[in-house]
Amino acid sequence: EHAIKLFVRFAIAKGVVTYGLELMMALFKIVQGLISTIMNASGLGTADQTVLPAEMVTAIENCGFFESVPLWAVTLIGSLVITGLMYYCYSCNRKLFFVEWDLVHHTALLLFSLLNY
Repeated sequence: EHAIKLFVRFAIAKGVVTYGLELMMALFKIVQGLISTIMNASGLGTADQTVLPAEMVTAIENCGFFESVPLWAVTLIGSLVITGLMYYCYSCNRKLFFVEWDLVHHTALLLFSLLNY
């Protein structure tokens, strides 16, 4: 009885090792197709082009050297605030540092991309 139980376990393990990757890939394809169908039905499946209003494009293009100094100041102050937040998050709780740093990092990237457009 013990030998039969071990043989059955061996057969199951051998089947899992032999066909496990194929079964996982088939499962992933099914789930990926399901998620893709849901995203396409909700309108999130395609990327739309983002366009700035014409007034904003004109204002940015006509911004001279001295008019851009306040923009530089805002960028510098924003970077100092984000750096301060990073050190504050690090000093408060070292375990949550990486999660909060990710949020601070993405906020910094968004701020710089908006201000330096």
